[in-house]
Amino acid sequence: MSYSYMIFPRMQWPNSLSANLIHRLSQRNSLILPLFLLSFTLLFQHALFAQSFYREKSPKTWHYQLGVGTGTFFSAPRPSYDAVRDTWQPTLQLGIGKRFTEHFLLQANAAFQPFASHELLLDEEGIQIGREPMVHGQSYTAEIVPTLSLFPAYHHISRKRIDLHLGIGLGYLFTYRTEDITIGDTTYRFNAIKQGFYVPIKSTLWFRLSAKQDIGVEGNFLYTFFDPNREGLSRNRQNDHFGRLSFMYRRFLR
Repeated sequence: MSYSYMIFPRMQWPNSLSANLIHRLSQRNSLILPLFLLSFTLLFQHALFAQSFYREKSPKTWHYQLGVGTGTFFSAPRPSYDAVRDTWQPTLQLGIGKRFTEHFLLQANAAFQPFASHELLLDEEGIQIGREPMVHGQSYTAEIVPTLSLFPAYHHISRKRIDLHLGIGLGYLFTYRTEDITIGDTTYRFNAIKQGFYVPIKSTLWFRLSAKQDIGVEGNFLYTFFDPNREGLSRNRQNDHFGRLSFMYRRFLR
């Protein structure tokens, strides 16, 4: 058996044609890559924007807040003292809040505040000649405060640049104190724990910092309901009260 073979001539592309084809392919690739990257970037940005827009459509009504500042102790008059000077001490507070309507939100706060008062020693003409420690201690508070927003906005994005909050609520105060009481020429020292309910009366001026953050200044007066006659630390029917002035930071959570 014999086989026959056919030999085909090898085709040769002209050098100019192959070079032109390679050049066109390289140009096409150089255009496809930037178009691919541009399309991918646009799609990615669109997805991020859509996700962010979806998130921001839902109002964030929960927030937490931190406060640092200074506070004082408004001690009740003591008959055995010429005059009393209350000092300012640093304060720290932490809180969380929930907005229910455009105007109404509810806040819960906890705070720590040291306090101290001094007796001013006066001469016969009423001129101060010195001072001595009278009361000092630490206080811990927990309060719930219904709050009214004077510049209403339920959605956190639509908040005004400035907002004013007014609130009055109910709290519980725990204090550990040392008090010196002078009767005649004798000074008696008492260590006592005083605790009871109080009414917080507060106002906060907020400044919008970003879409989810605010800074503000808050004043808070604590009207207490201690019974000094029952506890034997004072010989009057007035109570000791507290006040705070704090720099606040607030951030919306969800």
